[in-house]
Amino acid sequence: YGQCTWWAAYNRRVSWSGDAGDWLVNAARQGLPTVEAPSIGAIAVYRGGAGYSWRGHVAIVIAVSPATYTVSEMNILGWGQVNTRTVPWPDHHLSGFIPFDGG
Repeated sequence: YGQCTWWAAYNRRVSWSGDAGDWLVNAARQGLPTVEAPSIGAIAVYRGGAGYSWRGHVAIVIAVSPATYTVSEMNILGWGQVNTRTVPWPDHHLSGFIPFDGG
């Protein structure tokens, strides 16, 4: 509890593990699609550094517009705290998205 990965796995079925920054590759290794554009329900995967932990960061996309996307995330404001924020799109801190599969 308290980490961004816990929050993402609480909201989405996740069958992989690893640091947040590794989630895109780890999901792809299990045959899940990964994409470059945000969509509602997708897991956003961020590279480490630039305001994020050196282990990376993950969040759940809850809204999308042509110039922004909004995420629900944990552990940006503090341990175990959930917040939402709107991010400009495109986002150079992003590794990619694991789209929602309906599961």
